Amino acid sequence: MKKENSYILHTSVSGFCLLLLSIIFNKRTYGAVDYRVLYENDITLMYLTKTGRRQAYLLSKNLLNDKFFAKIISDSKKLNISLKSYKGPNLTKKNVIKEWERYLKLSNEFCRLYRFYEQPFQQSLEEMVLEHISEDELIKKLSSSDKKSIKKFTNSNLKDALDKLIKLGQMKLKIHHNAENLVTVDLMNFINFVAKRDSLPINTIRFLTVNEFRSVLKGKHPDFNLAKERSNGCAIVKRNNKWYFDSGNRYLYWKAKIIDVQNKEISGKTAYPGKVKGKVVIHQSWTDTTRLNKNEILVTGMTNPQMIPFIKKASAIVTDEGGITCHAAIISREMKKPCITGTKNATQVLKNGDLVEVDANKGVVRVLNNE
Repeated sequence: MKKENSYILHTSVSGFCLLLLSIIFNKRTYGAVDYRVLYENDITLMYLTKTGRRQAYLLSKNLLNDKFFAKIISDSKKLNISLKSYKGPNLTKKNVIKEWERYLKLSNEFCRLYRFYEQPFQQSLEEMVLEHISEDELIKKLSSSDKKSIKKFTNSNLKDALDKLIKLGQMKLKIHHNAENLVTVDLMNFINFVAKRDSLPINTIRFLTVNEFRSVLKGKHPDFNLAKERSNGCAIVKRNNKWYFDSGNRYLYWKAKIIDVQNKEISGKTAYPGKVKGKVVIHQSWTDTTRLNKNEILVTGMTNPQMIPFIKKASAIVTDEGGITCHAAIISREMKKPCITGTKNATQVLKNGDLVEVDANKGVVRVLNNE
């Protein structure tokens, strides 16, 4: 019997600075769940611990409650309006602190809600679906050209859970699109302003925590040597219900503890069946796109709307994250491309240019001899 891994990769992403990660792991958002996060060379790896998986599962059970689910959707609609209307201000010495608090408030609300649009926080809904139908039968129904095939389900619990998953998937795309500037352009406006105002290196500011950045805004400079050390690698770890940003030898300890025990076999859930061979193209950015040639295989943490133009060229899709109705699953069925989701390790095991066989019939990816 295979031993359960203590650290399961939730997702991998590039382009997030440590200041943004410090925002994400607020105690009311992702920070309410136990993670171990590794950050190095602009790549963020978010691992759920065993405790974290249980906590995410308990949160997911709230979605079974119709009143809670309706509130999540309602709050998300309001969030989308706020995201669309939010305009990065012309920052000045007088308004920067006030504007930073306004930015934080919106960012925290985004993170609070966005959790429920990711697979670890939807487990109970998926569990409810699979209590009433096998994965194989579900894939056949979802892949059917008959768009009304889902409505033909007679079990009310199955229909309700599947309907909720589909609604969450649709809303996630809207939130992701509307939040892109918030986590990139708008955050960089604050970083650039402080760098210019205080004659500080931008790369130093990017490695500050939220509390440290708030101090800088108020003219109190923390120990910048810590920020410089974090730029060489940092682990975000919860101890005694408080988040710490470990660097230096502590980071190397966590890197060895987590990376060395990861499973090298790549398997996940079939989103759309088929079997193809091709070269791997790794994509990890939350907002940018990646050049991909026809018949290459897209390997990513999770797919997003801006990736559709180059997804069309891919012969198959493989993701770290994702469930029954994630974006990759929906797109692959629409485009009829073999797709495996929820591998939890594909972006870490595979490398750009690897020749692989994606067997989405069995939900397995196999590295082939490159000779």
